Amino acid sequence: MNRETSSSFWRPGAAQIGILGGALLLSVIYLTFMLQAYWQERNTAQTFADQSEALATLSNIQRHTVLLFVQTQDWLLDPSIGKGEIEKQRAFLNTQIRILRPLLTPQSETLQKIDQLTTALQEYDRLLESLGDTPSESTRAAARPQIIALLKEMDENLVKRAYDTKERTFTINFSAVLRQQERNHQLLISSAVLFILLFVTGSGFYLRSERQAFMQRQAYLQTLEKEVAERTKALQTAAAVSRRLSAVPNEGELVARVVEELQAAFNYYHAHIYLLDQNGETLRMAGGTGEAGRSLLQRGHSLPIGKGLVGRAAQTRQMVLVPDTSTDPNWLPNPLLTETKSEIAVPILAGDQVLGVLDVQNNRVNSLGIQDAELIGAVADQVAIALQTLRANVQAREAADSLQRLVESVPVAIAILDARTGVFIEANDNALNIFEIERSHLGQIGPIQLSPPQQPDGRNSEEKAAEQIALAMQTGAHTFEWLHRTAQGREFLSEIRLTRALDVRGQVVLNATITDITERRRQEEAIRKRAQQQEMLNQILQKIQSTASVEEALQITVRELGHALGKKPVLAALESASRSPEETN
Repeated sequence: MNRETSSSFWRPGAAQIGILGGALLLSVIYLTFMLQAYWQERNTAQTFADQSEALATLSNIQRHTVLLFVQTQDWLLDPSIGKGEIEKQRAFLNTQIRILRPLLTPQSETLQKIDQLTTALQEYDRLLESLGDTPSESTRAAARPQIIALLKEMDENLVKRAYDTKERTFTINFSAVLRQQERNHQLLISSAVLFILLFVTGSGFYLRSERQAFMQRQAYLQTLEKEVAERTKALQTAAAVSRRLSAVPNEGELVARVVEELQAAFNYYHAHIYLLDQNGETLRMAGGTGEAGRSLLQRGHSLPIGKGLVGRAAQTRQMVLVPDTSTDPNWLPNPLLTETKSEIAVPILAGDQVLGVLDVQNNRVNSLGIQDAELIGAVADQVAIALQTLRANVQAREAADSLQRLVESVPVAIAILDARTGVFIEANDNALNIFEIERSHLGQIGPIQLSPPQQPDGRNSEEKAAEQIALAMQTGAHTFEWLHRTAQGREFLSEIRLTRALDVRGQVVLNATITDITERRRQEEAIRKRAQQQEMLNQILQKIQSTASVEEALQITVRELGHALGKKPVLAALESASRSPEETN
């Protein structure tokens, strides 16, 4: 009996095929779900990156809107500083708005705010252009409320609300994404439990990678929140420094306040400021924080231009950032600041002129970066403006003191009169002496009160004085003679010159110079009388010389002398030359 032998091979049964088919189907579903989750994660990451960039751009717009507000206020107070910084901020805002628009959802509330901000900036440009480069104080005073209100509207109702809206939307969307991801994880875990024998390894790796991605996103969100908080703090610090600097009375206190506030706000290891000397060759330390700062200041610490980070920043007029000082061969260690590991030096510039350098140091490697440089640069700009203002005030005070000394030294009575009331506002010592009054009388009396009731021509002094003041106001300058009566009752004739002028507040005043011409008039009268007498004597001599006899000459002499002397009796006698000395005596 032959046994048939057939080829043997494995054929799955129906149950096995069902299980494999089900497993394959579930695997396909699982893989499809995994692919869908993967693409969703990619889209979420891209959306997260776009929204993060939008938030960062809105933060930049908010910061530069504040700087535009501060610099516009400074320009309205002093147009001589120019519009350069304002134009820089406008250019930066336009750039940031162009960057932001593609990142926003069409018809979103944030985009509407940005459109309104663009319109407001155009209105701001129009207002600023209408003022010109050097508007008068009255023009600036008239335009200031509208411009300030517009800037506040941009900052409070547009930029801040746009940022808040975007941040709220970002938080809500991100929370929804996180919740969706959590649900996805739960579903993945449930599927993995059903097919733990098939997918335990892959599911474990996937869950671990997802967890790591989630933690990374959480960490990134925390980092972003920290950066936003730091930017907000930086803006607040820069604005606070700007406000406080306006009330600082001198450079020493200005420097001390800046470095102390910088260190206190951001916990820097050390901060100090160098100011360039008058020769423009040496940077001298003007103030620093802590014991090291006080010690360096007492020593008169200085650096030449070009030496070290501080000297390099002054020489190049550029910010110098060294995240790790151990890698910079040009970095100069200071024995009093042994823990310095990172340093930023920012030049303090007024246009192209270097005023000094603001230097900040930290005791951790890579702890100072671009954001710190931007903050310190903004503070340095405010310091430059404050230094220029202080120095301009010092020069103005010195000029005023010099002018006051000059006025006091002039041997002429000089006074400033109120154009409306005619009373003294200010007067030099010569004016006080000539009128015999005290300085306490200023603001109470004036030249009109120090006059007799009537002038030599018989006119009322008050009426005539009003006419003279009106002539001076109309023509700009007027000179006339006036009879005064001092506080002690002494009368003197004076020559007065009134000149129309403006005081420091823009009020119209009259500058007066008063010259006592009493002695000059007396001398002029004496000279006139002597001239008349000499003229009469010349006429008498001419008539005597034309006579033919002594008797006729005597008659003419007697007659003319009588006329000259007011027709008083005049006697002339001739004595004989033959009389003896006894008869003569």
